Amino acid sequence: MRVTHSIKSVIFLVFLCVSLNNQAVQNSYASEVLGKTLIFQIESVKGANKKKLPSKGVYIQTYDSNVTYQFKTLGANINESGINQYKYEIQSPIIAIETTFDQDSKALFKTSLKFDSATSGKWERVYGDYQTIIRGHFVVESKNILAPKSQINRTNALTILKTFSNTLPRSNYPDKGSIFLQMYQSDGTFNGTAFGPRAFQPEGSYSATRVSNNTVIEHAVSNIKEINYSAPYTMVYFYDTDYSGTWYQNFNNGLITLSGTFTTFESK
Repeated sequence: MRVTHSIKSVIFLVFLCVSLNNQAVQNSYASEVLGKTLIFQIESVKGANKKKLPSKGVYIQTYDSNVTYQFKTLGANINESGINQYKYEIQSPIIAIETTFDQDSKALFKTSLKFDSATSGKWERVYGDYQTIIRGHFVVESKNILAPKSQINRTNALTILKTFSNTLPRSNYPDKGSIFLQMYQSDGTFNGTAFGPRAFQPEGSYSATRVSNNTVIEHAVSNIKEINYSAPYTMVYFYDTDYSGTWYQNFNNGLITLSGTFTTFESK
């Protein structure tokens, strides 16, 4: 039996609508936060009051009711903690807006969350003066423990995907594509082997803390013998699996920022 052109067109349109609907459902990442903990990585702070806000580390926010959340900063240069009132609204399949009332300062601020997946994305927080903004990436705490309790006797293979400095010329720090093998010892020291554009061979002392099931914060002092230079850094590891994820480093209080992906394995 022959199918007419018009019937074929109708069948095609139905198929197209179903396909687009399925794609929309698959990409509906934004979800409610009640009962979850979100880790907000601090990567950029700009504006008139930026010195009053943390410029590195993470905010950890636990939503234990639909009215308030508990929060604290870890790995930050300014320590904050407390309970805030909030209103959370999903505005699209990938966008949610959180309006927060800070119970200490009595100020309002808004946080935009753009979900890249069901458990991660980018965030931007705009304070009431509309001049001070914090940006970064966020993850939802995993139900299973993915991050190791300790870095001792582990090797992390770090691939650099992005580097930036407001002060130094590009020729003075590692470029994207470089790889660092960072090996952690039981005595609180680490040493590294690096490959790639302008990569250096770091060593130094460190401390690392698992702050959620899928997040580790590392503080270290890195010694770079090639240029006789030492400086502190703060590193945040987000674990997607128990052996891989993403990382972000604030080197020497923002002199250089670096980020990328990693894999990890036991050295012994």
